Amino acid sequence: MGTDTHQFNLVSEGERTSDGLAGHELRAHYTKALSSKVGVNLGWRGDLQPSSSRDWFLLGVSWDAPFELEAGSALFVGSGGRLGLRLEVERGFQITPSLLLTPEAKVNSYSEDDIQTGIGSGLSELELAMRLAYEVSPLFSPYIGIIWRRPYGKTADFARAEGEHRGNVQFLMGVNFAL
Repeated sequence: MGTDTHQFNLVSEGERTSDGLAGHELRAHYTKALSSKVGVNLGWRGDLQPSSSRDWFLLGVSWDAPFELEAGSALFVGSGGRLGLRLEVERGFQITPSLLLTPEAKVNSYSEDDIQTGIGSGLSELELAMRLAYEVSPLFSPYIGIIWRRPYGKTADFARAEGEHRGNVQFLMGVNFAL
């Protein structure tokens, strides 16, 4: 919600398995455009999982990179000085006036192990996704897609201990909308 220079963003991402909700990330942040290509994000991130939850202070920068890429980085500061860093890059390809194909890459890393949430220090996860959105209007577009995730380092060790595979592919669906 907002204008080109001041926006309030609410982002919800969750994972549901046959056993129920496996994890959910909720972000609420204010974005201030510094120019037509760069914005600063300030807000909150909540990791809501069945076994435990974490709150993070969010400070990020988003920018339009060369080759029509949209890039972003976010620093997360949690309790006890716990730190997280996320780097994201994506590019939209307009296939038809209504269809938009968006590949995306995301990397997460953390400063220390968190046994309760199964996240290890260092590089923890690489995620590659492809979404196909149908733009009903500039404000509303449902999408389907596929996502591949792979844990690394200690996060991979925690996943193996829980009986999970080193990497997995999931199908996704969702809705993007703006006010």
